[in-house]
Amino acid sequence: MGDTGPKASQGESAGLAAEQEISLLSLSPPNIRLTACKRSWDREALILRLHETSGWATPAELTILQPLKIINLMFKPFEIKTLRLERSGAWQEVDFISET
Repeated sequence: MGDTGPKASQGESAGLAAEQEISLLSLSPPNIRLTACKRSWDREALILRLHETSGWATPAELTILQPLKIINLMFKPFEIKTLRLERSGAWQEVDFISET
């Protein structure tokens, strides 16, 4: 069989894969960690679990990229928050137990 055209080298393939990465969200500052991300029990939303890890009261910013939405939160030291994020970008803080 003949050559069907140019082929990507291993390095080029890795570069193509990296270009296809997309981000769903960003979170700052670094002491606020995303510890879980899962589909809700009714399959209509994402459940995000966020945790303050440094022991400081901390304002945080969660940016959802699709649809664009900026959520400002305030964490107590070591606090865990559970958020329900709808496809529309609407969100609410929810009870840890009811969304597990």
